[in-house]
Amino acid sequence: MKAQLKIDEFQIDERLQLTVSFAYNPQLVELAKSIGMRWNPAYRFWTMEHTKANRAALVRTFTQIATIEVSDSLSDLHVKQTYTEKIRLPKELNEPAELQLNRFKGMLANKRYSASTCATYTSLLRKFFAFHFDRDPLNLNMDDVGDFNREFILENNYSINTQRQFTSALKLFYGNTEGHSMEVGSLVAPKKSRMLPTVLSQNQVADIIQATANLKHRTIITTLYATGIRSNELLNIELSHIDSGSLTLNVVSGKGRKDRNIPLSEDLLELLRKYYKAYTPKRYLFEGANGFRYSSSSMNKVIKSSAQKAGVRKKVTCHTFRHSYATHLLESGVNLRYIQELLGHSSPKTTQIYTYVSPTYLGQVKSPLDNLNIDLLEPEIKYQKSSNNIRNRGDKENNYTFIT
Repeated sequence: MKAQLKIDEFQIDERLQLTVSFAYNPQLVELAKSIGMRWNPAYRFWTMEHTKANRAALVRTFTQIATIEVSDSLSDLHVKQTYTEKIRLPKELNEPAELQLNRFKGMLANKRYSASTCATYTSLLRKFFAFHFDRDPLNLNMDDVGDFNREFILENNYSINTQRQFTSALKLFYGNTEGHSMEVGSLVAPKKSRMLPTVLSQNQVADIIQATANLKHRTIITTLYATGIRSNELLNIELSHIDSGSLTLNVVSGKGRKDRNIPLSEDLLELLRKYYKAYTPKRYLFEGANGFRYSSSSMNKVIKSSAQKAGVRKKVTCHTFRHSYATHLLESGVNLRYIQELLGHSSPKTTQIYTYVSPTYLGQVKSPLDNLNIDLLEPEIKYQKSSNNIRNRGDKENNYTFIT
């Protein structure tokens, strides 16, 4: 069985590095050393400068011995992977399927779907067409969808979210295609799981910020919490989007291509000014190597490292600060409708989830246990059958009463 290895990128001392992570393996260690990689004990991964030659060396060195996972930020790094799914799909599509998939890509681009949505929908549709490799996509029907769900999605243990995305891709494709026999109206996605968000206390947020010594990293984390914006929205902030006069941040083309304004804290503005003088970004508020946007993978590593230094045991991500921002606003008495606008939610139902995780709201609920008037700290609680109850009720049920 091949070893598992992940290639990512990370910003260290303002220089973009390629990183490799794997469970300890002497052979992989020797290979890493052979191409000039160095072990970083602070982050516990191997690093080397991010160059075109080093990217090629990584792929060439590790492909034959390990199964390689590539992070989203390195989506352009092509690695031949070992097929791990239980059903082996053909690599090539038949001509009708390839034509339809290309037409679908063009349609998504024309409708300006996000790059991530285009990639996800296209990938799932390609798998569906490859599963029925000898069929024309226009001749597929609901039975074929059921076979794919059962024998590929479920058999390979894909998540409910992936199955929902597959259903959305099918609806979009067949809903915008003529001459097919697919009953689009019968396509129903499985019910979405409702996972409660992870929320930090205000003390935990303060501990994480204070544990972040690097000025840029501290400013990134503080901005995430102080504005509640999404990670990609943060990375897209340009200097022109900050209005210091009115103390507002203009989020341009956020999720769903929607703009919105967010009030800026005066404390955050002072921190941003200090950061600007130290780093002098040119276009984007947070820039990495060569003036490009700061990478999401680097930001996630910074947050993970700061949370560990602060001793916070919860899994902390960029989105955790967004959840914490919303919950803390709710606890301070801000109207839920206003929080919805600040977060950029289309539906108030999305915002209402924070009422389920707010300690203030949960603390208002009194448990029925509090009304029992019994001493739970009594070291011995004995039970005896209540024969009177049994005799009076005329049944054989075992009833017990407390005696001390």
